Parts: sequence; C-alpha cells; structure tokens
Amino acid sequence: MSDNIEDLYPLSPLQGGMLFHAIAEPGEGLYFNQLVCELRGQLDVDAFIQAWRGAVAAHPALRTALVWDDVDEPVQVVLREVELPVRVEDWRDLSADAFEARLSTFLEQDRREGFDLSRAPLIRLTLLRSAADAYRFVFSHSHLVLDGWSVPLVVRDFFALYEGSLAGRSPRLVSPRPFSDYLGWLAEHDLKDSEDFWRRELAGVDEPTPTGEGAG
Repeated sequence: MSDNIEDLYPLSPLQGGMLFHAIAEPGEGLYFNQLVCELRGQLDVDAFIQAWRGAVAAHPALRTALVWDDVDEPVQVVLREVELPVRVEDWRDLSADAFEARLSTFLEQDRREGFDLSRAPLIRLTLLRSAADAYRFVFSHSHLVLDGWSVPLVVRDFFALYEGSLAGRSPRLVSPRPFSDYLGWLAEHDLKDSEDFWRRELAGVDEPTPTGEGAG
C-alpha cells in the first residue's frame, strides 16, 4: 500500500465538515453526485474507457481516498494507481418508458451504494446502451474530492483524450494545480480577516435574498 502512495495532506475545512456529516449519516447519500447525460453517435467504448483512465491518471483528485481512523486528524491520500470501476450494459431490448423506469431504479440503487470514502477512486462510470447509436452515461462521484468547478476540467481532459485516441494522437494536457497548493494558501491566510470583511459588507442585512418564483 505504501508503495502506491503518491501524496498525503490534510483535509480542507470544507472537506472536514462534509466528512463529519457523511460519517454521521451513512447510507443517506450525502455528497454523492451523479452526472447523467445521453451520448449519441458511434461510440468507441474501449477508447471511451481508456480516455477516462487517462483522465484519472492526470487528476490526483480522482485517485484520492480519505483516512480518519487511527489518526490524529483526517487526511487525504493520493494513490499512484487505482482501478477505475466501469459498468457497461446493453438495455436495447427495453422500450423507451421501460428504459427510463429502469434507469430511475438504477440511479437510486447507485446512490444507496454510495462510496467507501477510505477506498479510491471515489468515482465510477456506467454506460447503458439504449440504441445502436445511443448510450446513457452516468458519472458517479463524491463531492469530497470533486466539486462543481472541477468536473468541467476533468470532462474537458477526457474529451481531449478520447478525441485524440480516435485521431491517433496523444494530446498534451495541462497539469492541474495541486490541491496541496490551495491548502498552503489557506494556511497562510487569516480566515478571521475574511470573516470580519464579510461582516462589515453585510452589516445591516437581516433578511434573506428572495429567490425562485416571485423574486425580482
């Protein structure tokens, strides 16, 4: 195991809070996200999977697990290599309505399964074939290692790798900024100053901003 460790560092305050709630309420699907999209056209499944493996190799967050037992403070461990869970199923024998019903059931089961946060990777892929030239793709991932800002960067690199594979070339990816740099930045900044700034900016505000229907 130690030979497979690439890096190790503490959790950010936000990660620490999410981990606390995830441990306190297991099986509730907390911080479990699913990106579901339809893929149309002639998909090269082998190249698709290989491109995702390349994205995992390029992004340390996709090879990260969390450790909280028998340590003073929780830490995140980046592994050099992980086995990417991939599921490919052929559902072409289902009608459109039956496909959607089965998909809904699958997504709920996937959420209930969740992740063992101590085992990387905290992502998994599912390809469900609905027609000769159509698939439903499910990208399940934990918010503790991949947030809404990070997902587009990972997907961008996946597409570059997939398209490069089809064209017979190897694209040069931009190396992601190490998460440890962000942790270092946090350590160098006094969060009390930030709190004081926002208290001044929001002084006198005693009502929430209306949103949704009727807002504006």
